[in-house]
Amino acid sequence: MHVVQEGGKQSLWLRQTATSSNVQIIAPADVTYIGLTFSPDGNFIYYVPRQRDAGQNELYVMPVLGGAPQKLVSDVDSAVTFSPDGNRLAFVRNRNTNGGDLIVVDRDGSNPRIVGSIGGDSRFQGNPAWAPDGKIIATTVLRLAGGYHTDFVGYPVAGGRTTKLSSQEFFNAGDSAWLPDGSALLLVGTSQLTAPQLWIANYPGGSTRRLTNDLYSYNGISVTSDGRQLVSVLVQTESQLWITAPGAQASQAVALNDHEAGRNGVTFMPDGRLLYSKYQGPSLEIWTVNADGSTPQAIAKGFNFAIFPTPSPDGKVVVFSAERGHGINLWRVNADGGDLKQLTSGQFEMFPQIANNWVYYSAIVDGKPQLERVPLNGGTPESVADAAIAAAAFSNTVISRDGTRVLYAKYNPSSNQVELVVASLPDFHTEKTMPIVDSYGWSPDGRSITFVRSENGAENLWSMPLEGGKAVRLTNFSGDHIFRYAWSDDGKQMVVVRGNTSSDVVLFSAQK
Repeated sequence: MHVVQEGGKQSLWLRQTATSSNVQIIAPADVTYIGLTFSPDGNFIYYVPRQRDAGQNELYVMPVLGGAPQKLVSDVDSAVTFSPDGNRLAFVRNRNTNGGDLIVVDRDGSNPRIVGSIGGDSRFQGNPAWAPDGKIIATTVLRLAGGYHTDFVGYPVAGGRTTKLSSQEFFNAGDSAWLPDGSALLLVGTSQLTAPQLWIANYPGGSTRRLTNDLYSYNGISVTSDGRQLVSVLVQTESQLWITAPGAQASQAVALNDHEAGRNGVTFMPDGRLLYSKYQGPSLEIWTVNADGSTPQAIAKGFNFAIFPTPSPDGKVVVFSAERGHGINLWRVNADGGDLKQLTSGQFEMFPQIANNWVYYSAIVDGKPQLERVPLNGGTPESVADAAIAAAAFSNTVISRDGTRVLYAKYNPSSNQVELVVASLPDFHTEKTMPIVDSYGWSPDGRSITFVRSENGAENLWSMPLEGGKAVRLTNFSGDHIFRYAWSDDGKQMVVVRGNTSSDVVLFSAQK
């Protein structure tokens, strides 16, 4: 069972491995499948589609050989995992701002029971995996308190203390799968901001070692019933920087050799140069380059990773997020690479934006999401939003260039929809709500919202006036995915990170 994405829509397919034949079982739709599971007897498919603007996801079940899907459970945020006897299933339900629950229900969706909960300083991610002995369920927990990190945790089905299943501390992690005899857990994760790899953790004990060590990314993991083979999805991403102008029919590629240039941040300098994050070996550094690709220069290196650069309005200073083994903090450096200084010293500080000599950013403070700001020249950070707004806007807050307004996405429980909020600063008073759009941002003059829309297999940038009216298409790309974009100060140019992601199912033969 696998997902095919074309034209911005996803369809669900079955592949017979013996004959390599494919059959579409669900037609293309504007959804993202976050969970796919076969029933233990192989007769049914359990799946969770995510609607783009829906407030919660639904679990459906349908026969493998076709038939009408049946909605089984509401508010499901992961794939399901079955108990060894096939009579129960478990899934994750994250709360909007206050942690989440690991829930077990009967196979028909009845008799829900919470077997584990986490607070607002943590969040479940990835998909749970029920152990072969039926006693614990493994899942991934993102921790905000004590420094941003991810743990693989075992929750006893009958209740009791949880168990940390891996000795390795992961920066980010996803799915896991048990070996059939329960002697180990296969994991997908990364210890730094690099491509996720495959790992194995012995059980009990948790001693962990890495199985793969390459530049590819791995997504998902499953094991054959005899434990002799494992399957994952190998993902390759290629991207390139492009310069274009609003309404232009043609664009110019920037002549760079970096296969993922700008994926972790790109923008214009006031003098027209490009400022971007790039891989230099295993590390991410901050570089500048002329728009024609000439004179590349590193201005921030020596970190495990340095990402999301943003220049001051006069172009003399660049602020970015970076990690050296003691938390993710904000740093500033002169545009020529001199006078490197640390601006903040918390646990997790990301997504810097400069307005009116302040640096706004998302932070984890005492284990909770917060929106903060610090003077550009250094000083004491301060909070700029209450806890509810900070939690909703944590990773997708966009400050206008004049520092008077903010864009962020917020769940509206009355409509069960995610909405785009336009609010004033510093009081966060809501001025306007709009339908949610992808990759939203401000136009340079602050009078419209830029966003990404997919049509006929191509993603392009569009502009939506705040005062009403039809959206206007800004670019004319005929294919590929838009990962990031940024406007020049004068609004005459845009830099766009475009590329594609290919994925293949890979089969590994297990060795002792």
